[in-house]
Amino acid sequence: MASWLLRIPGGEISFEQTCVIGRSSDCEAAIDDPNASRRHAFLRVVGSGVVVEDLQSRNGTFVDGRLIGSPTTISTPARIIIGHTVMTLEPAPPRPTRRSVRPGPMLQAPDAVQTTTDVPDRAMLDRARAMLAAGRNDEAAGGASILMRRQSGMGPRAQDEFVRGVSEVLVALAMRTGDARWLEGLFGVNTDCDRVIPGELVDVIEKLVAPGAVRLLPAYVEKMRARAATLSPADRMVIARIERLAH
Repeated sequence: MASWLLRIPGGEISFEQTCVIGRSSDCEAAIDDPNASRRHAFLRVVGSGVVVEDLQSRNGTFVDGRLIGSPTTISTPARIIIGHTVMTLEPAPPRPTRRSVRPGPMLQAPDAVQTTTDVPDRAMLDRARAMLAAGRNDEAAGGASILMRRQSGMGPRAQDEFVRGVSEVLVALAMRTGDARWLEGLFGVNTDCDRVIPGELVDVIEKLVAPGAVRLLPAYVEKMRARAATLSPADRMVIARIERLAH
């Protein structure tokens, strides 16, 4: 029977038959996460794959960014997210060695950014999108806030896919909650990262924003106008549309 390896922050465990993930110390993979149930998910090796089953948990189990509603079989490495804990499930290398699992760092509130450095941007973005899809705006907001701070901190060095991804999440949150602070964040992160906001997002923003209502919008327009000569005609049209919202 194939062996599999579950990697969690601070440790890993190999198993050939079953593994339970949860907050309880009785679980083979005990995680210190208040958003996890005591017995949250059940992993069962079947043939060359693993069946991942949510044990009717309060907050659900995500496999590769998708909230699973029934037992899900995986046969290649996958990312499992429970609460704010990101884990990797993969086939174990030959002659695996069983290691003890100890609680690792946990993703906490948005203002505790120093505790989230072990959670990759892609995993954070996948989770924020999954939370939006599940209608869990508060949890999506936590991930979006952290991603926003990370990308702003990188400035122009930030990768396009993450700036765009967090921008999409921020616009979705503004649309769902009616809270203009998410649009402030949108213009703030794109100003810091020196990016032109995608035109399809501007389509939505125009419906959400009253002229002059977003405090950080003028600074964004000013920065983009300063580099107008380097922008494409299409990008200049986008900036012109945004500029109309600044007055």
